[in-house]
Amino acid sequence: MKVDHLTGNNIITAKKAKNALKEMLMEFLAEKRQVVVLTDTNTKIHCLPVLHRMTENILTKTPVITIPSGEQFKTLETAAFVFKELAALNIQRNGILINLGGGVITDLGGFVASTYKRGIDTIHIPTTLMGMADAAIGGKTAVDIESIKNLTGTFYIPRAVYIFPEFLKTLPDREILQAHAEVLKYGFIHSPQLLEVLPVNPENFEHMISLCLSIKQEITETDPLEKGVRKLLNFGHTVGHAFESLALSRQQSLLHGEAIASGMACELFLSHKLTGLNKKELDNYIKTRFIHFPKLYIGTEDYPLLMQFMSNDKKNMNDQIMFTLVQSPGNAVYNMSVSQEDVVECFDYYRSVSN
Repeated sequence: MKVDHLTGNNIITAKKAKNALKEMLMEFLAEKRQVVVLTDTNTKIHCLPVLHRMTENILTKTPVITIPSGEQFKTLETAAFVFKELAALNIQRNGILINLGGGVITDLGGFVASTYKRGIDTIHIPTTLMGMADAAIGGKTAVDIESIKNLTGTFYIPRAVYIFPEFLKTLPDREILQAHAEVLKYGFIHSPQLLEVLPVNPENFEHMISLCLSIKQEITETDPLEKGVRKLLNFGHTVGHAFESLALSRQQSLLHGEAIASGMACELFLSHKLTGLNKKELDNYIKTRFIHFPKLYIGTEDYPLLMQFMSNDKKNMNDQIMFTLVQSPGNAVYNMSVSQEDVVECFDYYRSVSN
């Protein structure tokens, strides 16, 4: 089955995924199509052997390209390395790139697949809770340039996304916790019941993944190119990406979800000020959820650079910084223009609750 690279979503979860993946791989072999697996240094060690077991060693003779682990390697230079490796393997336009990893791997692997020889098929097998619940779904691909998050990318729906919750057993608690930020995002923009889910509780994982998947699939199929309602998914990300870029520029460890948790603190403050969010919702987030996440230190001397990072945000229009803000849990609005003065005020608020 060929999936349209703008509107199709072929997401296969849990028990069905194992057989479906094996069947697809057997189909590729029968067609003599070349398959390559993209991993990072962590997933090659911890996840590739699991994938081999699940697919009954169908892929053991498949070439593997490995890149260093970490957001700092989601760059054009790394993409160029993968392009060269694919070319050295003589991968043709009917080749398939399997991306085995978290958001960095699916973002970068999807970007490579969408542009190598003007596009080859790709499959995502996310190995993190962040990837399963959010990053691998919806067809966004990207690389960072000079610490600017996702400056260059494409929309490119993978041939399929296979969700195997058993990969989550390979993750440390910090990786699980960072994904909880994206779960909370879905609670604020769509399904308030997700705000009550406790972090780092394995009993909740499959339910969280299923609900987040259904929300993102509904939104992205309605608006695949982010012209309208898909912008709701950016809640917490306008400030969050600026924080993440600041950490990258400092070569400081800050995971994506940790940055988004801080971004949501700022954007909930703006929501209270500008769109009528009840202050108790802001206070509750700070007191019961934000406390679980590592904080990024910022000083007033960082404000100009943060503003510069935000000025590169893809949602901006007519030199205005545009936000998705929350009126009440489950009720969000997008394309909200926010003044520089209000952004500075939200930075001040963040410093008051994070230091």
